Amino acid sequence: MTVGIQSAYTLPNGKNAHIVHEGLVPRVLTVDPSSEVAGYSASFATSGDTVDRWRPFSNVVASPTNFSTTSWNKFGSTVAADGITFAETSTTGGHGFSQTFTWGFSSEYVVGFRISRNIIPRVTLSAYDGTTYRIARFDLRTLTVYGESGATGYITELSRDELLISMKVTVAAGTGNFGLTFLDATGATTYTGYVTRKLVVREAYCHLSSATLRYDQFDAKSCNVFAIAGHNLNTGGTVSFEHDSNYDGTFTSLGTVTPTNKSPIMFLHSGVTSERWRIRIYGFTMPQIAVFKVGTALAMERPFYGGFAPAPMNRQTEVLGNLSGTGQLLGRSKKRSILNASYSWTDLTHAWVRANLDGDRGLIRAAETEPLFVAWRPTLQQDVDYVMRAKTTAPENSGTKDFMNFSLSGESHSYD
Repeated sequence: MTVGIQSAYTLPNGKNAHIVHEGLVPRVLTVDPSSEVAGYSASFATSGDTVDRWRPFSNVVASPTNFSTTSWNKFGSTVAADGITFAETSTTGGHGFSQTFTWGFSSEYVVGFRISRNIIPRVTLSAYDGTTYRIARFDLRTLTVYGESGATGYITELSRDELLISMKVTVAAGTGNFGLTFLDATGATTYTGYVTRKLVVREAYCHLSSATLRYDQFDAKSCNVFAIAGHNLNTGGTVSFEHDSNYDGTFTSLGTVTPTNKSPIMFLHSGVTSERWRIRIYGFTMPQIAVFKVGTALAMERPFYGGFAPAPMNRQTEVLGNLSGTGQLLGRSKKRSILNASYSWTDLTHAWVRANLDGDRGLIRAAETEPLFVAWRPTLQQDVDYVMRAKTTAPENSGTKDFMNFSLSGESHSYD
């Protein structure tokens, strides 16, 4: 649930739904990412599908899911046969692990670990470029970041059982290391270890921090919205929305958002005429994006409230489960989840309906061909839906005046 609005810009009709549909999205001439992983092309983001995604970075960690290999230096700790479960030794000193790493660029990097909380109460994430240590400390009991030095730390709950701890650091090119040091309950780094204390470390991550995805249109168009869906940009980083109206390679940021979950993103601004647009993402761990659109948002003529069920809570989830003959639960699983989206407007004027819903580039025909984004009440709610399969009802005359009623419904992307 992420709505962003340009700073110092007052959105007209901010209580009215804003819709990004294909009829108001200019065609993309070229797609130019700063980087992409083989098989995860940036061009996927133009299609509207959520299964194929742009990924700008590969994980450059050696043996990222097996910490029993010689790639990892263990100190004051041991790793179980599963290769991911660490336990402290009873020695007095430091406890943790690290990997020797050559930082190939003097640049900003993201370093992180996906872990399952266990008994170890605190940890320090560190990155060393051969000259300077940069650290962020994490309290795994309270899910807080503290004691940062030369780094910006993030902690993200991926599920009830898993956390992602990460940090954004700017390092010099050179050989050093990165790793995780366990702390005791007081935050001390040197202590006598407890052999019963464990921490499950499921994966390590390291890659460059910043990436861009640029669209060049066939000609300059006036646009006032960016929209993103099918992403994992919920790990503490920032998205910047930018344009290059002079076509000289210099981009101006219209604003930023820091998403808190994986819901669709809509960023609204006052409007700029340009043929070159891009997003810049930085600080995210292994980012990926399925859908990215730039265009003009259709602001509906009327707001609505009563009788509406917000899609994030209007879930259609298929749960499979087995019960024994005595009524005991043997197991259950969630097979599929989508969100039901349904919107209804009354008293739309005939002229507005003809100008915005009808025709080749109107909402009705656009809903038949491509998914669309809907922000229900952008200045009051953060709800943004990515309606994958939409259907409309024909606008219907209402009463004796020049008014019409219209509704739109469909299946919205479930991002959890």
